[in-house]
Amino acid sequence: MSLNASTQVRAHGSLIAELEDAMSTASREKRVETLRRVTDLFVGGAMKFNEEQVSVFDDVLLHLVQRMEVKVMAELSTRMAPVHNAPVEVVRTLARNDDIEVAGPVLTQSARLTSDDLVEIAKSKGQGHLLAIAGRAEVEEVVTDHLLQRGYGEVTHKLAGNAGARFSQTGFSTLIVRSR
Repeated sequence: MSLNASTQVRAHGSLIAELEDAMSTASREKRVETLRRVTDLFVGGAMKFNEEQVSVFDDVLLHLVQRMEVKVMAELSTRMAPVHNAPVEVVRTLARNDDIEVAGPVLTQSARLTSDDLVEIAKSKGQGHLLAIAGRAEVEEVVTDHLLQRGYGEVTHKLAGNAGARFSQTGFSTLIVRSR
């Protein structure tokens, strides 16, 4: 590791430690305000940030999100969902949230979620989560198969009407059987 990279890692660790200290003593309102300000900073410059910079935002936002209530996390999810280079772990955390108000926006829109992420969520979450995934602009075959395995009528209808959903032979057969 170069001297510059080593200095950056120490500075990053120091920033996280300072943030944790400040947030542990801050009021709820101050924590929410800090989350919104960091989110504004990220969203405002997202297209200019490289992956290393996005990673720093990821760490900071993850620390902030852990202390937030549903309404605030839902707001964050809505803001991060359309951002092409949104912090990956923040998006994954939001997508795995049990509350569909939080998970829905990123499940439907985020390009940062992989097919593996979506399959894991489809295997473990409820119908609201499945419906959100079924509404994505593109749904890979492997994801569609899992949605059809666990999803009820509304999920099946959403997939059938989704021009971006791809179906395996098994998935297509399942769709035909359910249509009868």
